[in-house]
Amino acid sequence: MPESSQPLGEMLVEAGVITSRDLQVALESQKHVPAPLGVTLVDLGIAREDQVLPILALQLNRIDVHLAAHVEEPSSVAEALQQILGTAVGAGATDIHLEPYSASEVKVRVRVDGILRDMRVPHIIREQYLAAVSRVKIMASLDIAEKRMPQEGRTTIQSGGREMDLRISILPSRHGESVVIRVLQSEIPLGLSGLGMTSDALESLEHMLTRRSGLILVTGPTGCGKTTTLYACLDRLNDATKKIVTIEDPVEYTLPGAIQMQVMPQIDLTFSRLLKTVLRHDPNVIMVGEIRDMETAEVAIRTALTGHIVLSTLHTNDSCSTITRLQEMGVEPYLISSSLTCSIAQRLVRTVCSRCQGKRCVACLGLGLKGRTGIFEVMMVDDEIRAKTLKQSSAEEIRQYSRRCGMSTLFEDGMRKVEQGLTTREELDRAIHQDEL
Repeated sequence: MPESSQPLGEMLVEAGVITSRDLQVALESQKHVPAPLGVTLVDLGIAREDQVLPILALQLNRIDVHLAAHVEEPSSVAEALQQILGTAVGAGATDIHLEPYSASEVKVRVRVDGILRDMRVPHIIREQYLAAVSRVKIMASLDIAEKRMPQEGRTTIQSGGREMDLRISILPSRHGESVVIRVLQSEIPLGLSGLGMTSDALESLEHMLTRRSGLILVTGPTGCGKTTTLYACLDRLNDATKKIVTIEDPVEYTLPGAIQMQVMPQIDLTFSRLLKTVLRHDPNVIMVGEIRDMETAEVAIRTALTGHIVLSTLHTNDSCSTITRLQEMGVEPYLISSSLTCSIAQRLVRTVCSRCQGKRCVACLGLGLKGRTGIFEVMMVDDEIRAKTLKQSSAEEIRQYSRRCGMSTLFEDGMRKVEQGLTTREELDRAIHQDEL
């Protein structure tokens, strides 16, 4: 319980009592393993064994929570970027944003568990922001002289014994170039059993993956974990008897034994063109990063009809809208009914901190939430759904039938996890907007 609180400038500082063990857990949880960040980051400097992470200020309501003790200001742009990267990776961030708002105002934000949070900005980054952007461009082998056009690049770092990809995007803005660094782990993060599906849904999906052919689609908005689910499926399918090929934009994880390709629209190397070429390589399983147009949809569907398992993603709000979305794209109903075997809609919700059970502790930074899990709506395509597809039935008709067959909606699966204490109702409402469903 807080003992006292007093205003300090624009902040509200709350004093409290914690055990030495809790303090140690907080410090340990935020330690960045001081391994070198790899040869591509030589210009940024090498982390030292005695280096202390900078303060990461997270705006939690009106309280600033600091993840580490005071650290000296970095003396160079290289050291400042090193600290930002180290702190962000140590906090489990998926994205790092460097944003100029005026000649003297620069904001650094990190996305942790899907939520953007402010990070302490070293003074030297504010004072020498142009130099910082140039450093980032060097990391990604970009043109440091080009400041008018968007640029994209990548590099690889070693952190804590793991290899991570950094995808770097630079956009020109009114007050300078805005930088976003996406942090991607090369290893597949979860297997099927770790996604958060119910036992019934997981069993049904695993059964579909044993088939020799068919189209499996994962749907939902950007950032809901679709690619993670696809790779969990690929990981289950990956053995010496199958040839797996992926077509992505970009390639996000490393799958040993698979042929992985990245689309390059600038040279007309599109999803549909690569997919047509891949068929000559005798694959068993093909993963297409996203179905964006009718041509890609038709090629994917015809591929599934010719003895291949095809996995892909589509932007729809729920699983039952997948069929009508494909029809709206111009795909003939008979092709959909003959190829589609499973449609999975998903969202990500933050989970209740396992250490304090949501009571807010140092391990979860006072949020009561730490980590994420999926909520799912899994529609299995049977003969009745195929018949409804041929009749061009509405998504609502298909949904009502699927629910009678035992399908749980996204909201129902989320409420089940709320009742189990895995997440909160507020978090569920944040992830699912009822007017979307």
